[in-house]
Amino acid sequence: MHCRIAPLATALALALACSRTVVAAEGQAPEWLPVNDDCQSLVIRAALPSADPFRRGDLAGRRQDEGALGLLDLLLCRPLAPESSRYWRAEVRDAGGPQPRVALGLGEAGRWRIEAEGERLSSGVTRVLTPMRGNGRGGFSLPAGWVPGATTAAMRALLPSLLPVELERRRGQAELRGRALLGPHLQLDARYRESQQSGLRRFAAVTGNSGGNARAILLAAPLDQRTRTADLGLLHAGPRLQLRSGFYLSHFDNAIDALSWQTPFAQVAGWASGTGAPALNRAQPAPDNRFHQLSLAIGYALSPSLRLNVDLAAGQMRQNQAYLDYSAVRALLAALSVPLPRPDLDGRVDTRLLSLRLAQRSDSALRWDARLRVDDRNNRTPVEEYIYVSGDSELQNAAASSARRRLNIAPSYRDSLYALGAGWHRDRRFGIDAELAHQAIERTASARSDSREQRLLLKLRHRVSERFDYGLRLGGADREGSTYLGSRDFVASHSPEYVATVPGAFENLPGLRQYHLADRRRHQMSGFASFAASERSQWNFNLGEVRDDYRASEFGLTDSRIRHLQLDLAQGLTQNLWLNAFAGREWLDAAQRGRAFQGGGSRLPQANDPGRNWAVEHADTVDSLGVGLAHRAPGARLRLRADASLSDAQGALRLSTGSALSSAPLPDTRARLLRVDASLDYVLRQGLELSLHYRLERFDGADFAEDGSAPNTLANVILLGDESPDYRAQAWLLSLRWRF
Repeated sequence: MHCRIAPLATALALALACSRTVVAAEGQAPEWLPVNDDCQSLVIRAALPSADPFRRGDLAGRRQDEGALGLLDLLLCRPLAPESSRYWRAEVRDAGGPQPRVALGLGEAGRWRIEAEGERLSSGVTRVLTPMRGNGRGGFSLPAGWVPGATTAAMRALLPSLLPVELERRRGQAELRGRALLGPHLQLDARYRESQQSGLRRFAAVTGNSGGNARAILLAAPLDQRTRTADLGLLHAGPRLQLRSGFYLSHFDNAIDALSWQTPFAQVAGWASGTGAPALNRAQPAPDNRFHQLSLAIGYALSPSLRLNVDLAAGQMRQNQAYLDYSAVRALLAALSVPLPRPDLDGRVDTRLLSLRLAQRSDSALRWDARLRVDDRNNRTPVEEYIYVSGDSELQNAAASSARRRLNIAPSYRDSLYALGAGWHRDRRFGIDAELAHQAIERTASARSDSREQRLLLKLRHRVSERFDYGLRLGGADREGSTYLGSRDFVASHSPEYVATVPGAFENLPGLRQYHLADRRRHQMSGFASFAASERSQWNFNLGEVRDDYRASEFGLTDSRIRHLQLDLAQGLTQNLWLNAFAGREWLDAAQRGRAFQGGGSRLPQANDPGRNWAVEHADTVDSLGVGLAHRAPGARLRLRADASLSDAQGALRLSTGSALSSAPLPDTRARLLRVDASLDYVLRQGLELSLHYRLERFDGADFAEDGSAPNTLANVILLGDESPDYRAQAWLLSLRWRF
C-alpha cells in the first residue's frame, strides 16, 4: 500500500503537464508570474568556519573536521515575454553546504504549472559520551571487559570505555506540486511531499525495575523515519458558487522496528534470575501509521453582501504495527503464563469535521459573522487487558489483583465551537471589533468528561493622523466543567481487583488538576502605538499580558503570568545611512504546589500530611536587543551593512517545603545568545559583484540540570554526559555574484 503514493504523484504530474489549456480573458493579468530580481544569476561562495559548529542558519550541522566549505547559489529562469507566457525556473541554494536547497519550475502563465523542491536541514551537532556500541540498526552492546554494578559507582569500566558520539537530527524533504486550469471555472491541484529523518537522538532505555527506582541508560539511538503525504484537490470557482473537493493521504514509516540493548547493571534484589548484565532489553519506537481524509469546501454568495462558507471532512487514522514480545529475556519469555491478547493494537480513530460561517460584508460601517465548528474524534481501538513484564526484570504476575494487569485507554472527544463577531469600521481611521465564543468539549477516558469555556475579545484601532495610530486588544476567558475525578484514568486502566488494594483508591492527589482540563480564568491585554516623527523616522511600541488563574487547583499549576514589552526604531541618520534597532523584555512567571509522598503502606498517611507540601515560584525573564546599520548611496559601487542581536534569558526558582521535607536552594539558570552579521558588497562592473561576510554566533549557558552531569552522576541512570552547550562559532564568507 505504501509504495503506491509515488507512482500516483508521478501520474498526476504527467497529467498536469499534458492538460489542455484555456485562453485567459482579455485584459486579465496572468497568474503565477515568476518575479525575482536575481533571475539569471550565479553566486559562488567560499566559507571558512571556526572549529565550533553553528547551531542555526544555513551553516548549522557542519562537522568540525570539514574545514572550508564551498557553497554555490544558482538561479536560472526565463522571464515571461509579451509574446510567450511559458516559463521555466531552476534555483539552487547552498550547494556544497550542510543545508542545500533545490527548486525547479515549469509552466504557462494562467494555465498550468509544475514545481519541485528539495532541501536538507540539520538541528546542529551535540557531542555526548556513551559506553554503548551501536550497530546503526537499533542494536546496542556493552564493550569488552564490562564490569556490571548495581549502581554507576560500582561500574569500574564505565568511564574508561566511553566513546564520543555526535547527536544530530537531519531532515531531507522533497515536494512535487502542480496546478492546471481544466476549464473556465475548473482547476486541479496536486501535491506530493516526502520527508526523511535520520541521525542520532536521545532515547531513555529502562533496563530493570523492581517496583521501586528503575535502572536506565540514555542511548544515542538511530533515526530512520519517512513521512509521505499526497493531496489532490478539484476546485470550481464560479461567480457565486465555489467548490473544492479534496483527498489527503499520509503514511509514516519507521525503518527501525525495535531498539535493543544489553543491560549494564548487575542483578539487584527483586530482579528475576538471569536478568542482570548482559541480558537483552528491547523497546519499540514510534510505530508505522497512516491517515486519509476526504474533504469538501463550499462557498456561496447568498447576496452581494452575505456569504456562506461550509467545510466538511471525514478521515481515518490507522496503526497496526506488530507488537514486540512481552520481554526479550529468554527466561522471562519462557515463564509467561498469559500471552499477548492480540498481535497488534489495531488502532483506529475516525475523524469528522463540520465548519459553518455566515458573514456579512457591505459598504456600510457594520459587519458581522457567525461561526460553528464541530471537530469529532471517535477512537474505535479495541480495548484489551495486557499483563506486561516490568522492565525486562520481573516475572509476569497474572494474579487478579496484580498491578501489571493494564487495559489500554481509547480516548475520544468532540470539540464544539460557537462564535459571533461584529465590527464597526466608520472609515479607514477608526475600527472596533468584538467576538463572543463558547467552546464545549466532551471527552471519554478523561479526568473531566466535559468542559465549557466562554471567551470575549475586543479590538480597537484608531489612526489619529497620518503619523500616529494605536490599537488595543482586550480579552477574557472562563473555563469550567463537570466533576473532576483525577483517578478516572487510573481506575479505567487497572483491574478492579487491584484498585481495591490501593490505599485511598486514588492515583493522584485529589486536589491535583491537569492544567489543560482545570477550571481557569484568563485575562489578556495587548496594545501597540506607531509614530512617524518624520519621513525618515518611525517608532513602534507594543506591550501585552496574559494571566491565568487556576482557581480550583489546590496542587499543580496554580497561576501563570506572561508579559512582554518591545520598542522598534527605524531612523535615517544621513541621506545614505539607516539605523534599525529594537529592545524588548518578556516576563514569564508561574506558581506550582504539590505534596511529596511514597507508595505502599505509607502512601495514604503521607498523602494527607500537610507537612509534606512543597511550593515553587518560577520567575523567568528574556531580554532582547538588536541594532543594524546599512549604508548605500544611489549609484555607488560599495554597500555596507552590519547587524547584531543579543538575547539574554534568566530563570529563578524559589522553593519552599513543609516541616516533613528537607530541601536546598536551586541555582539560577541563564542562557545568552549573541549573533553578529556584517557584510561588504562591491560592484566590480555591471552584473558582477564581490561580497565579504562575517558571521558570529556565541552561546553561553548555565543550567544546573545539565552542567557538570557526567555519565556516572546518578546512581541508577547512565547519562550521556552532555553539558549546557556553550560555543563560539564564526565564519568568513567570500562570494562572487554574476548576473547574466
